[in-house]
Amino acid sequence: HGAVGQIVSIELPQIVVSGPDNLEKTVLVNDSTKIREFRDTVQADKLKVGDFIIVLGSPNDNGQVEAKLVRLMTPPPGTKSKSKLVQ
Repeated sequence: HGAVGQIVSIELPQIVVSGPDNLEKTVLVNDSTKIREFRDTVQADKLKVGDFIIVLGSPNDNGQVEAKLVRLMTPPPGTKSKSKLVQ
């Protein structure tokens, strides 16, 4: 289970991600969540609205994903990140 897409809001420990289908998923991070950017481990406060992420985790009873791993990704070509086209 997980989520893929662009971060549309962050209020830690909650992150809302909009996927390719434009459906939003709520992701929960905690102290045991690993957050990776390339080979580096980063803190949750490095995440920002507009970032593209892949999340692996487990669903909870509220329909949220409890993240075990969050990976920061480069934006896919031709997508809009905030207000500019990524090339």
